[in-house]
Amino acid sequence: MSAKDTVRSMVIEFAKNINETEPFNTKLTEFKLKLKSTITMLLFQIPDQEVKQEQFKDVVEGINEAIVEISKEIKYDNEKLLERYALFFETLNGVLKEYLEREDLNDKHELSQLSSKISKILERIRLELKEKKGGILKLIKRMIFRS
Repeated sequence: MSAKDTVRSMVIEFAKNINETEPFNTKLTEFKLKLKSTITMLLFQIPDQEVKQEQFKDVVEGINEAIVEISKEIKYDNEKLLERYALFFETLNGVLKEYLEREDLNDKHELSQLSSKISKILERIRLELKEKKGGILKLIKRMIFRS
């Protein structure tokens, strides 16, 4: 299995079962550590810098494909699920940002674009959550002030 497929399947597998995952925060932390260790293993077992750069591009491409697939399947009507997706994307983006800071990886343009894409998805989820919570508060206020 290639680096791209390995990382892609890992990300998709976690996101696919995000609703049933319990305890969620513990499993999310485990996912974060597993993802970091997998990426580190894939990149740093190779001494050749050019091959390492190609491997890193494959990893970024695999995560990008997973993100596209996951974002298409997000259901915006379930508040609990949206909160979990927000934490998931936040964690994933945090892992990627750690690699932006590394000195031994030269081409970080695609990684930066992927991080930006995740941030936009995260922003949309947060806006949706805010709207849902604001909607409930408005309903309560209307019910209270009617009488």
